Amino acid sequence: MSGFYRPPISRKAAKDHRCTFCGWHIPKGEVYQEQTGVWDGAAFRSKFHEECFDTLCEDGDGEFTPYSGEPPERLMTANG
Repeated sequence: MSGFYRPPISRKAAKDHRCTFCGWHIPKGEVYQEQTGVWDGAAFRSKFHEECFDTLCEDGDGEFTPYSGEPPERLMTANG
């Protein structure tokens, strides 16, 4: 598969979002990473918790199945 990624943009959520990596809630007011581009011929817009984006970048090639990643530990602690 081929893709083109624009550099990520750090944003402050004006409304609630869902992290594309882990599927958990990104609440209004939280800073998150947004990345857009084209993957396999289709445009995309992904929103990530900052920790999820860091994990994705550390893992290497950037390929993942949406909503399949582990949520940030801070969320697990707060909700568990």
